[in-house]
Amino acid sequence: RSARLESEDMFTFDSILRLTERTFPTCKHPFTSFNYFDDDGDRVTVSSELEMGPLRGFYFQLCQQQQRSSKPILKLQPIINRNHANLT
Repeated sequence: RSARLESEDMFTFDSILRLTERTFPTCKHPFTSFNYFDDDGDRVTVSSELEMGPLRGFYFQLCQQQQRSSKPILKLQPIINRNHANLT
């Protein structure tokens, strides 16, 4: 599924998690983080606002490379916590 952030000001960890929850409303487990693939093809996991810096830099680099009026598509893979009750 695809979703679009309304503005770059909403490019925060919490905003992306809320957008993910709205995009997948039937998911019964909480979303905890998400993955993306950087320009080297490495999978990067973002699980807090502190880890958003490299993702923002990567996205804005994509924006500069495209030189078009439309924004590039950033593919994020949400991660859910299936053990949200900490059951063992």
